[in-house]
Amino acid sequence: MSKLAQEQTAIGLGWLHGIPTVALRYSITQGQRQSLYNHYSGVCRIFCTRSLQQLPLILYEDGHQSRDFVHVEDVVDANMLVLEKDEANGQAFNVGSGRATSILEYAQQVLARIQNPAGFQLSGEYRRGDNRHSVSSVAKLTRLGWQPKRGLDQILDDFLDWVETSGGVPLDLPDATSAMRSAGVLLGTSH
Repeated sequence: MSKLAQEQTAIGLGWLHGIPTVALRYSITQGQRQSLYNHYSGVCRIFCTRSLQQLPLILYEDGHQSRDFVHVEDVVDANMLVLEKDEANGQAFNVGSGRATSILEYAQQVLARIQNPAGFQLSGEYRRGDNRHSVSSVAKLTRLGWQPKRGLDQILDDFLDWVETSGGVPLDLPDATSAMRSAGVLLGTSH
C-alpha cells in the first residue's frame, strides 16, 4: 500500500506542477553485480552461492511457486525508454520478464551450471506472507516499445561470470535461511 501511495503521490504532484513523472514497478531484478551479502538479493545469490559452496539448495513450499525474474539490463532499457518517451509521462509501468518461473525450475537451472552433489531439498517450510505466484504483465510497457531481451539463462550466466571475476564466493556469507528462521519468517507447514 505504501508503494502505491508513493506512486500516486509522485504522479499526482508531477501532473499538478507540470513535471514529467513516471513510476516503474520492478519485478525481481537480477544479474551481474547482485550483492553477495544482502539477504534481499534473493534466490539468485542464495542458490548460486550455496551451490558453489556445495550446499543443498533449500526450496520452500513444494518449489512450484512462481516469480517473475528480470535482467538488470532490461530494467536499464526500460528506464531509458520512459525517459525518452513523452507518452510515458503520468503513468505507471510494470518492468519484468512477463514470464512465470518456478523456484524448482530456477534451482534446476542453477544446478545445470554448477555441479553440486548436494542438489536441492524441500524444507517443509514456507515464508510468512509470501504469495504463491507473482508475475507482472508487461503489456503496457511493450506497447511503448520495450521488450525484455534477456532470460533466466543470461541472468544466471552474467551473475556467475561476475562472481568469478570478483574473486569467487566469500567464506563469511550470511545464511539467509537461518536468519529468516530466527526472525520467525520461516514457518513449518504444520502451522
